[in-house]
Amino acid sequence: MKCVQEKRGESVPEHEISILAGARMAEPMELAGHEQVRVHVGEQAHVILCDVLSLSNSLVQRTIVLAAHSHVRYQLCIDAECVQARELSGQKFSVRVQIVLRGQGAGFEGFVRIHGEQEPHVAIELVQEHEAPYTRSLFDVKQVLALGAQSSVRGMIDIGPHAQYARAEQYIRNIVPDSNLGILADKVETGISVCPVGTSCVHRGVHVKPCSQESFSVFMCPTLRVANNTAMVKHGCAVGLLDGEHLFYLCARGVPLERAKRLLIAGFLAWP
Repeated sequence: MKCVQEKRGESVPEHEISILAGARMAEPMELAGHEQVRVHVGEQAHVILCDVLSLSNSLVQRTIVLAAHSHVRYQLCIDAECVQARELSGQKFSVRVQIVLRGQGAGFEGFVRIHGEQEPHVAIELVQEHEAPYTRSLFDVKQVLALGAQSSVRGMIDIGPHAQYARAEQYIRNIVPDSNLGILADKVETGISVCPVGTSCVHRGVHVKPCSQESFSVFMCPTLRVANNTAMVKHGCAVGLLDGEHLFYLCARGVPLERAKRLLIAGFLAWP
């Protein structure tokens, strides 16, 4: 039984994928190889989508629309060595993933991992739109920051007026491999404003830079827009160093320092 229908756009280079209602996929479906992909997930379908970005991508756009009681697990892996190769060729690297929970009871889990020993220049935008009641979504972003990296992660959680009892979460976490490097928050802005039609918005931007000449830069900006008072929303962002006690524990048992760092980073980036 065929559960996937694909359609390639002619005038617009957008690749469309339709997951039929009731489909169950045990193996991940690869989205890599297409810069613009739109996925329609039918009712009660359960799918796993996987993205590993390659050098052929310039501006990557993903739109995933979920019908009632469907569930999607999405994994996005960005290899900084590929990103660095693009920067050397003068191309800009950016990713936009938009999730639209259109049917009641739809659920989405998204996991983004960014790693590599090179200096990535990455701009990511994540949008979670809840249009129906009892929907739920999660975006979990983890990034390893190399010296020289420039990273921007912008998130939007949009809970519509008809999305009663929706639940949305978005977390952005970064780790610095060099445990001897001090970091500070250069700019922190918080605020709550009233949006049109009585919705509430929370906007927070955090810009972090190191306390040394060898620099990296990371900007994290989760934004919330909630149009009903029954929704539950969580979001947060953080930057931290490798745990010194964990490094000491591994090194005291004969693990070389660099290998110990790689083990801790692998644990940090592991898929749940």
